[in-house]
Amino acid sequence: MARLYQKIKDKKLALQYAKDAKEISKEMNWNPKEVDALLKELNAK
Repeated sequence: MARLYQKIKDKKLALQYAKDAKEISKEMNWNPKEVDALLKELNAK
């Protein structure tokens, strides 16, 4: 979802969904590498 909002230039919602995805990845013990990269990209803009 975050990537879709990034494509339509809605940075606020993209950041929100990326942060939610990071929390979910922590809870599920998944590797947050992709989410971290997306957050870094969104915060750089």
